[in-house]
Amino acid sequence: SIYEQAAKIRNKDLVIIQGTDDDWLYNGSAGVSIGTNKTNVKTFYGAFCKTVELIKTNNPHAKIIVMTATRQLPVNGTTIRRKDTDKNSIGLTLEDYVNAQVLACTELNVPVFDAYHTNLLDPYNPAFRVKNMVDGLHPNEKGHEVITHELIKNYFYFYG
Repeated sequence: SIYEQAAKIRNKDLVIIQGTDDDWLYNGSAGVSIGTNKTNVKTFYGAFCKTVELIKTNNPHAKIIVMTATRQLPVNGTTIRRKDTDKNSIGLTLEDYVNAQVLACTELNVPVFDAYHTNLLDPYNPAFRVKNMVDGLHPNEKGHEVITHELIKNYFYFYG
């Protein structure tokens, strides 16, 4: 879990927490409950909040930046395997998890690059995919350049 991984992060100057589709697709698309309790590590929201809290505790001088999951359209050639708008077994889309993460960042006062809602990353556009995210899921080097620019922008907006 993200919370267990966070326990290993110590004495860092910069920590970037990247959102993924893992909780949305957990256990064959069963999904993890989003929840609303900041301390319940069995929910997406609680685990994320506790993760940020743990990183702050173990890295008191670290600058933290969060990046949400991107939109996704995994393809095999021109065959669409799934869409980020598909619902998991508990009726949630990837966007539901992204929205919860963005809200948590606001409540925790941590800068966030909302990579899902930006128009800079568009796997639904074949022209974008061919140059930046060939499989519709994983950004390549050019896609990561876009992401890096946005992370740096958020860093300087928030930390100066």
